[in-house]
Amino acid sequence: MQSLQDLYDYYLTTIPSPGKLKTASSMLIHVCKILNLNSAEEVTEDYYKEIPAAIERYHHTSTNLAVQEKSVLAEMIGHYGPKEGWEKTFDILLSDADENLRQFALNALEYQIERDPDRVLTYIGQFKNSNDDSLRDTAIHLICVFLCSSRQKKIKSLLLDWLKDEPVSFYDSLLFQLQKCASSRFNSGRKDECQAAYNWLLETFKANSHK
Repeated sequence: MQSLQDLYDYYLTTIPSPGKLKTASSMLIHVCKILNLNSAEEVTEDYYKEIPAAIERYHHTSTNLAVQEKSVLAEMIGHYGPKEGWEKTFDILLSDADENLRQFALNALEYQIERDPDRVLTYIGQFKNSNDDSLRDTAIHLICVFLCSSRQKKIKSLLLDWLKDEPVSFYDSLLFQLQKCASSRFNSGRKDECQAAYNWLLETFKANSHK
């Protein structure tokens, strides 16, 4: 992964929707124009952290269009993983002024839970107690996805440690999200896993609260 073009090519393998693909393609053109480069292959690691600002400069008259392109950029990084220089760009997106974009960016890490769980856990640990409600809620969502995945053992061991320090409201939020997951008609393939995770968390919380 040596350039924005490589990230785009990887994104193509995830089969994005036609709308997202169009936005991603336009974003590459706009970034190259602002950075005065001939192609996305020239947008190498030295430029990665400049990409969000370049998008904003191109769309200086339309915040919505800028957010739309930065959201697709966040999804592109989420699919590949915030690594090899892209973590700098990802951190910028996580601190964006737009709340929905911040939330969308963190949620994009869901793509990495099966492939790179340790990296995702680092971000969860960073934001699970954030003063930013949107990022805190998204971190809780990611924990729930973890608990319903094949990587659940990793998050369970951490939760046992967190249980000692986190307020009851933190676990109430987790239980609420897991319950939603188990009952969602859009999550039919993971209902049993989510229900099992809900039961585990409930029993674990009860056991620890009586110590």
